[in-house]
Amino acid sequence: MSNDWKLTWNGKEIGEMAAKRLKVNAEKAARMIEADIVRSLSVGQDAVRRGDGSLMGLDPSKPGQPPHLLTGHLRRSIDHRVEKHPKHIDIFVIAGASYARDLEYGKESDSDFRGRILPRPFMRPALARNRDKAISMLVKNLFSRQGISDRRRRT
Repeated sequence: MSNDWKLTWNGKEIGEMAAKRLKVNAEKAARMIEADIVRSLSVGQDAVRRGDGSLMGLDPSKPGQPPHLLTGHLRRSIDHRVEKHPKHIDIFVIAGASYARDLEYGKESDSDFRGRILPRPFMRPALARNRDKAISMLVKNLFSRQGISDRRRRT
């Protein structure tokens, strides 16, 4: 009986499996951050309808707090996408409402709007709250033995 062992490394298969898991994990992380943003935009407020039919909130958020819910348009515009590239993966969490950026960062007055909008960040705080957990989610089980067969054998 020989004491020789043969070990076959299937790096390409393991790399492909890890890439697939990374994409799945990235989707989970993106959905987690997206859900946190949506939750932060779910504080309602009383409103009145103006003469032109538009709504006016009676309890807007304070600067530095996430915007309070009025019509739900901003909250419904939150989405995500994951793009897998050969050497990296991109995760985008998006607020598609046209005024989302103005709320996130604030806006100085201009010809279209009288007054100034002070920042009411909702995207950056959600990312900060979830950063460590998202990173942990991304790397979870990338190289676990599940699905990788042990092909050691005696020669």
